[in-house]
Amino acid sequence: MHACVIAMAAHGLVGNGGQDQQGRTHNQGKYSYVKEGSAGQVDLPDPWQAEVEGVTGQEGIACGNGTQARQERIRKYADLFELTADLAQPIAAYSHGMKQKLAIISAWLHEPKLIIMDEPFVGLDPKAAHILKGMMRELCSAGGAIFFSTHVLEVAEKLCDKVAIIKGGKLIRSGTMEEVKGDASLESVFLELEDESC
Repeated sequence: MHACVIAMAAHGLVGNGGQDQQGRTHNQGKYSYVKEGSAGQVDLPDPWQAEVEGVTGQEGIACGNGTQARQERIRKYADLFELTADLAQPIAAYSHGMKQKLAIISAWLHEPKLIIMDEPFVGLDPKAAHILKGMMRELCSAGGAIFFSTHVLEVAEKLCDKVAIIKGGKLIRSGTMEEVKGDASLESVFLELEDESC
């Protein structure tokens, strides 16, 4: 019943990981973005909800005709994730990894300043995971922020800038990654905190 939340301040990467699901954002496989000027409203693109209707990947992320710039972004990211040839196929026929890629493309299309992801690397092949990490860092370098949950603390340790560890609903430790973990690994710090609760 404990969770570890790895967080970041203004611009950068935020990770949220833990032993269980309690207290974690329940955006299973979803990616979200906050529209500029939306007063904090969060959109959760879930393109494969349309599986029932049999829409294609292109239809799932196009949201109507869209602008030429939007269509160019679709092509850019679909090419990057090697999904272009599959966009004409029904989403229902996609593998988990393909749906994951489609969700990532769907979120990035809007050029958001904030993205929230749950287990973003699950189902991705090593190449796609590497591409996603680069996209995440690029968005943060441009002044954006990313919050993501993961059970793989090594990934959070490598990607996140600042962390906050929350245990039993209370903030236990926070600061830069170096401040929080010191000379140890983030996993070691997390396990130490878990042992203290026993």
